[in-house]
Amino acid sequence: MSSLPPSDQSVAGGIFNTFSKLFNNIGLGVSTAVYNAVRSQVDDDASIKPYLSVFWLAAGVSGLSIFLIPFLKLGTQGGTRSRQAAERSAVEVEPNGPGAAEDGLKSKETACGNGAPVEGEIGAVEKR
Repeated sequence: MSSLPPSDQSVAGGIFNTFSKLFNNIGLGVSTAVYNAVRSQVDDDASIKPYLSVFWLAAGVSGLSIFLIPFLKLGTQGGTRSRQAAERSAVEVEPNGPGAAEDGLKSKETACGNGAPVEGEIGAVEKR
């Protein structure tokens, strides 16, 4: 959802939550129906067969989902807008503008953008 524009992320989150809750309830209903159907066929009340049938149902549905993985399409998270912003933040910026430093050397911003000079680089402002 982070690859969507910020204005659409809340709508995508709402749709995801709706489908998640809907299919959780459908799965609970199906597993309850399987449990009750097997329990009505078993004579012994202490039998484990209803629980085993629900377990194998869940295992089968999980196994089926493994075969659906090749059809899953994942894009780059963050989209092109975030990638361009990351590239821009990696480029050094001159915060003081041309000719601002007294000796002609300009301070350089660090990658985090706090404006502190980068030590050990050519053109870094000396600490006084």
